[in-house]
Amino acid sequence: MFQMQHTSTDNSCTIRRDNHREKIPGEQTRYLCSQLKTLMEVHKYYLNPFISAEDVALKLNVHRNVISYIVNQQFGMNFRDFLNEFRLSDVNRLILDGKHKKSNGSISAIIESAGFFSISTYYRAKRKRMRMRSQGLK
Repeated sequence: MFQMQHTSTDNSCTIRRDNHREKIPGEQTRYLCSQLKTLMEVHKYYLNPFISAEDVALKLNVHRNVISYIVNQQFGMNFRDFLNEFRLSDVNRLILDGKHKKSNGSISAIIESAGFFSISTYYRAKRKRMRMRSQGLK
């Protein structure tokens, strides 16, 4: 069993594994957050439509629940939504750059090249983003 508790004073988290607790200091939490952003922004892990929290955790040498915790606490969303934010931004950038016109490609090709498994997944993520943003404005 693997559970986490957020310690708000120092931005650390406590992880419970098999009847013992392990504390991840705020400094390490910030480091992992930075590494996670680097994997997405620089190495573009989100382009893989099959990427999972476990894959990212293996790369960062932590448990997948640590990745989920950091994404939830630092970015206010789940891991899948976190990936989709990068993918949506990539689609928008490619469309604004006119990539689909230059390469005689279609919008669906751009959507899939940004890491979305399908066009319907893209539209679902886009609708969810719009709902989240409209709720934030209220």
